[in-house]
Amino acid sequence: PFQESLRRILIIFSRLYPSVRYVQGLNEVLAPLFYVLKNDLDTSNSTSAEADTFFCFVELISGFKNNYCKHLDNSRVGIRSILSKLSQLLKKHDEELWRHMEVITKVGHIY
Repeated sequence: PFQESLRRILIIFSRLYPSVRYVQGLNEVLAPLFYVLKNDLDTSNSTSAEADTFFCFVELISGFKNNYCKHLDNSRVGIRSILSKLSQLLKKHDEELWRHMEVITKVGHIY
C-alpha cells in the first residue's frame, strides 16, 4: 500500500507537469512526506494521507521544479546554473574545499 500510494502520486504529478515528468530523486522527496502524514496519530488525518501528501509534494516541488526540467539546464534557473552559482560561492568562502571538489574530484563535471 505504501509503495502504491507513492506510485500513484508520482504518476499524477508527472502527468500534471509534463515538462518535469518523473526524474530520479523525486521519490526521495515524496516518501518522507507520505510517511509523516500516513503515521499521524490522529487516524482521521491519516485516512487522507495520500491526497494531503500529493498537495504538499506539489507545493514543495513547485519551488524548485525548474531544476528538474532538462530544457532549462543551461538557463539561469536550470540546475547547471544553480550548481555554477554554488561553486562560485564555495570558491569565495572555502577555496580549499572548492579546489578539492572542482579540481581534484571534478564533482562539477558530472553535469
